[in-house]
Amino acid sequence: MFLQKGIFSAYLDYLQQQAADNQITLDGVQVVFGVYDNTPEMGAMANHQTLFFAPTETGGKNKQTISYSIIESTKVILDFSQNTLSVPSHKTGDNQSSSIMNELGSSPPLGKDI
Repeated sequence: MFLQKGIFSAYLDYLQQQAADNQITLDGVQVVFGVYDNTPEMGAMANHQTLFFAPTETGGKNKQTISYSIIESTKVILDFSQNTLSVPSHKTGDNQSSSIMNELGSSPPLGKDI
């Protein structure tokens, strides 16, 4: 994986701003490896590996690390203990935002400055 200089720091800046806007204490980023389903619906991506980043915060009763995504100003908790991860879908063409790097068009959300 290669990220051009400044892309990851811009992503972290974006996460910090998004967390502040939603009263969340960002405390890290989880790196997640996955594989697309080997089904016809996946098309060319079927059975391919993927990598993405998800912001984290510490919370819950046990003060555990929780991965999340902010989608349309709503925090969605991501449960990586399951075999399948799904998040609410986006309407194509809308000016949507997400916290997950590699969720929208295989690139990080870049925020307003990039």
